[in-house]
Amino acid sequence: MATIGGMLLGHDLSTVLQCEKSGVKYYDFDSSECKPPEQIVAAHGANLVRLRLWVNPPAGFSDYASVLEMAKRAKKANLKVLLCLHLSDYWADPGKQFTPGAWANQDCKTLCKTVEEYVRYIIEALQRQGTPPFIVAVGNEVSNGILWPTDGAKLSDLKSSLETAATRYNKPMVVVEVAESWAPSPNCPETQESLMTELLKVVSSVPRGLGAGVCYWESAWVPPGEAYPGEGCHYGYRALWNEQGRPLPALRCYEFYAKGPLQPTMHTRRHHFWGLGRSHEGKDEL
Repeated sequence: MATIGGMLLGHDLSTVLQCEKSGVKYYDFDSSECKPPEQIVAAHGANLVRLRLWVNPPAGFSDYASVLEMAKRAKKANLKVLLCLHLSDYWADPGKQFTPGAWANQDCKTLCKTVEEYVRYIIEALQRQGTPPFIVAVGNEVSNGILWPTDGAKLSDLKSSLETAATRYNKPMVVVEVAESWAPSPNCPETQESLMTELLKVVSSVPRGLGAGVCYWESAWVPPGEAYPGEGCHYGYRALWNEQGRPLPALRCYEFYAKGPLQPTMHTRRHHFWGLGRSHEGKDEL
């Protein structure tokens, strides 16, 4: 999907509900009043929210009800939704793709039917409440499929990869996962901002406008919020708010690229989405 009117400028906000339940509050620049984070990112150029959905996780952790609630909040903030179906009860990534427990031991034919019915059920539920997803990613970090993880890559590597893919496939591409630490030293808020600034330059300069967008991963995952019960929060230094809920400079990086409302342009062949640099297991992003 390409867009008319500007790039996709997104934030993954999958853990917001758990963070809020843990007492996390989010503030805008020069503001003493806390606000929902989706409203804050929308005020600084974002037009998209990415939401993770697990099949049967512990209640409240990237589950069906959480996605429906966050989709409503996204719509209220005038943000589109990128729905990421992990097709797993837990994290899905290049190192593990666990079949949901309820689907275990199904033969291939039955499993295909189960997946088809599940995907249809989720999308129809979102449509019924007036929040149809703008993009659906079927699977997460499937190495030879939709998401192509490049943990450890340099921006020069990403630039080369995007230009090569643009020449080969001539399809729009979105960097759907990127993050950078703002601490500890030598990292700081300015180095986080610098990475985002340079990344946006790389993606926006892909030939023929095929750099369709960027999505920051777990922008609002601030301690003590947990993405999965019992795992704690080892991600806080990569969020776009600090531990006091104050926004960091990188939160403003989308403002320069924000334009008019998004209008989808559909393509008949498979889209190619590239993921950069996020790992919930604490790996380096770049």
